[in-house]
Amino acid sequence: VVDAMAQADALLRRSTAPADVREARARFEAALAADPRASHAWAGLALSLLSEVQGRWGDDPARQTARAAAAVEAALALDPESALAHYARGHLLMVQGDVEAALAAYRQVLARNPSDAWAHARVGAALLALGRFDEVEAPVARARQLSPLEGTQVAFGQVTAATADFHRGRDDAAYQRCREAALANPQNASAWAMMAAIDALHGRPEAAAKAMARLRQLRPQWTV
Repeated sequence: VVDAMAQADALLRRSTAPADVREARARFEAALAADPRASHAWAGLALSLLSEVQGRWGDDPARQTARAAAAVEAALALDPESALAHYARGHLLMVQGDVEAALAAYRQVLARNPSDAWAHARVGAALLALGRFDEVEAPVARARQLSPLEGTQVAFGQVTAATADFHRGRDDAAYQRCREAALANPQNASAWAMMAAIDALHGRPEAAAKAMARLRQLRPQWTV
């Protein structure tokens, strides 16, 4: 059970494609088949489902969200103090559109584990979604300080901060952050999308076209 959960955790943390998320889910399901009382596996199962929904990789987001909600409930019932369960609850609330509650859930994670880099990054994402652009930089910087070599987390945070910069009219700063995000994780589609947009807005059509070509390679299912 522990082996299956550890392997699944690693797959989720580095996931850059649907196959990673689905393999992680299979391993969490294997752990639960062996031990249905493994709170960590229930929380991980929820995260794998919500990752597909947020990445627009799944074919039935409503069903996946409902299944994730049941998994979060099971995880918290088994271990109300589980940081991972509260983290999964934050994802669920973001998907459901209750951003204030999601922010509170991520902060509950940090109350239990102040060194959780991803939770700091997700606090930044929730603040961004609430339009509190001036507050985004601090949690993103803290996440990067805690885990500077984790490319997926660094890229996520840089894109989050870039979006806040963009909303504040700081296009050059946003663009530089997106370049850093793409270096940290070349599979981060959002970085390429924002670079394409900023290049287009600033009259750089050739650069915009290159960024769009990369974006279409990474996310052919994304719409305009």
